[in-house]
Amino acid sequence: MPRAKSRRVAKMKSMLLAKGFQQCNNEHERFLLYHNKKKTAVRTYFSHGQRNYEKQLLAFVKREMHLPDWDDFDDFMDCDMTGRQYLEKMIRDGHVIP
Repeated sequence: MPRAKSRRVAKMKSMLLAKGFQQCNNEHERFLLYHNKKKTAVRTYFSHGQRNYEKQLLAFVKREMHLPDWDDFDDFMDCDMTGRQYLEKMIRDGHVIP
């Protein structure tokens, strides 16, 4: 269960940008994780116009970020996990090629 019942979308986007993701807009706002100046397969999406995400939409973001449990997701969004730690986890779990 997430620590927060809802999260501000703007805050989540700023966390992604601060930790190695880059924004690419089309019909949705897409955030791609970059490693060594190259795109990886790790990405997540946000719909335009949403200010807050409730548990169901947070679960989609968590899954797209390849974070298996709520503690990891909350640590990422609450600054307890650095961008480097997240990248190392993605490499260790096989989602990003080193």
